[in-house]
Amino acid sequence: MRFVRYFVLFCALYFMFFYLGSGAGYDPITHAVKCHTSYECYHEIGHRVDQESGWISKRNAFELAVYEYLVSLDYSDTAQWSDFSKRLFLFPGFTTPKLKNKGVRIVGDIYVGDWGGTIELYADMLAWCNGNREEMPVEFVEFYDWELVEKYKERYLE
Repeated sequence: MRFVRYFVLFCALYFMFFYLGSGAGYDPITHAVKCHTSYECYHEIGHRVDQESGWISKRNAFELAVYEYLVSLDYSDTAQWSDFSKRLFLFPGFTTPKLKNKGVRIVGDIYVGDWGGTIELYADMLAWCNGNREEMPVEFVEFYDWELVEKYKERYLE
């Protein structure tokens, strides 16, 4: 009986936090996406696509592609970098420290935040390209299921 009480309490708190809270989020248990802005929606769609694709973000090939992309950038002319390249370069944990709970950081007009791992990077990358395959650098196109992206764009954004 005690288990049932705790389970019901957990479910109630979970419901209150995820469904009644004001922020955005993705629930990997129910696959629910909650978002208010297009950026939030693309980010949370990224998490859903990642999970439904077998957690691509956790694969070595994805992380290696990130490092290879960073190495390929022209560091002699950073002013010519795309916004995507700047964001990837500044994402904590690759070329900047993996900060934990150090507060919000802004570099220029780009939110850098704390280290969230490759799971957060994967979702952010989809948001950085506005969910558009054509805006995603060719090095990363293969890591996204674009049919799923389109399906969830229709559901959550249109």
